[in-house]
This record gives sequence, structure tokens and C-alpha cells, in this order.
Amino acid sequence: SYDTTASQASWFFHVLARRDDWQVRLREELAGVALEDIDTAELPQLRAFICEIERMHPSGLFFPRVALEDIEYGGYTIPKDTPVFYCPYLTHRDPAEYPNPNTFDPDRWISGDARTATLVGFGGGPRVCLGKAFAQTQLRVMTRALLVQYRLEPDPTCEPSYQGVPVYHPVGSRVRFVAA
Repeated sequence: SYDTTASQASWFFHVLARRDDWQVRLREELAGVALEDIDTAELPQLRAFICEIERMHPSGLFFPRVALEDIEYGGYTIPKDTPVFYCPYLTHRDPAEYPNPNTFDPDRWISGDARTATLVGFGGGPRVCLGKAFAQTQLRVMTRALLVQYRLEPDPTCEPSYQGVPVYHPVGSRVRFVAA
């Protein structure tokens, strides 16, 4: 789970550095929360931002599975033992599940416009990544530790690109930490 945690943290700070509005919102929400209370505090803004990062930038772009029995789907039969793949990247961009799916909008998680049942960036059901809760706790702690002291900004001298495998992550993205 190290790679998925690193991927989510990379996306989190890559996006946050480009969103002054969310830095302000998160800083205000975290202002009265002690670091030792970060995992039990109600932090709807931070939760929403973390969920939207997972939705827009899932660490795994696809997951392999094997059909355990014959399955009828869309007028086709998928025979037992057939390798199948599902793609969180595409699932998270389904307009039937997420209005304006290509727009980064953490508020969808606060307003109730998002459905957590289809948020599968760390897998889902009995096969959900065991490190998901740990990764989210790490993001909460890092965000609290950084935003109380710093404002984040992208390094204007770099032009990031993106790598899809083995995990989806920004490459060459640098973030500057400026005293708040």
C-alpha cells in the first residue's frame, strides 16, 4: 500500500498547491484541531477533498478479477473463469454517478451529490485496500502539519506529466512551501 499512499499524497499536494481557495478552507477547518485529535475530529472539508482526490485521481487505473460464475451483462454472457477488469478512473467519471464528472469539485461530497458506493479508487467491497484508512489518516496528519504553517504553491519552473502504471501519479510536480 506504500505506492497507493504515495500516489494519493502526490495528487493531494499537486492539486492543493493549485487551489488557494481550498487551502484557506482547510486551514480554517484545521485551525482548532490538535494534531493528536486529527483522526477523530469531524473534518467535512478535508474528508471531501480527500474523496475528490481519490475520485479524480485513483491510484489504480484498473483492477483485474476473474468471473466466478457465468454472468449476464448488457446482453452478453461473460463465461466463468474469464479475466475481467474494472476501471475506477472511468467509473469515477460516469455522469450518472457524478454530475460534471470531469470537474474537480470536493463540494459534491458535502452536498450529497456524490455516491460513496462507487468510489473505488482503493478497490471496494471485501477486496478494498487494507491500507486505505491508513493512507487517509496520513493525509489528514500531513495536511494539518503543513497547512498551519505553510501556504502551498506549484513550482512554476516545472511542467508535470502523468504516469499511469504501476500507479497513477504526477511526475515532475514540485510544490513550494511558503510561510503562511
